[in-house]
Amino acid sequence: MNDNPIFLRNNNLYREMMQYNPENGNIEIIQQRDDTRISGFYSIINKEMFMLYKKGNNLLLRVNDEIIPLSDSSLRISFERIEKNNRVIIQHGSQEIFSSIYPSCIYDPVNMADIDFNCDREEDQDFLLFIKNMINSKERQEIALEVWK
Repeated sequence: MNDNPIFLRNNNLYREMMQYNPENGNIEIIQQRDDTRISGFYSIINKEMFMLYKKGNNLLLRVNDEIIPLSDSSLRISFERIEKNNRVIIQHGSQEIFSSIYPSCIYDPVNMADIDFNCDREEDQDFLLFIKNMINSKERQEIALEVWK
């Protein structure tokens, strides 16, 4: 792998990381190391690869092979709750690049029994909700640019 890879934390498996080279697209899954500064997060959802990461002074969303800056005004995400499910649609310009209806973690029996479960913890378990919140909050984007390597 190139000398300048970035490291992304797996949103679902704490002990797993991705070593990713944005220049050539090489990906290697490695074990989490506590001394490694991360540049973002990744997750596989419905067999599709999602990455949200910092490169230079930009935050980028990668859905499979499509890479879109969060600053791109034609990037849109809709998130709605439908009964016990969530529906997400991600669009870039007029093109729909991802759409899914999936069970909401709010209704997971363990979360329903957990008196400490709240919207922050929901976002920890729902990567698409995390992406939506990042896209829609300039303040959160600024924090990620400061904190992520």
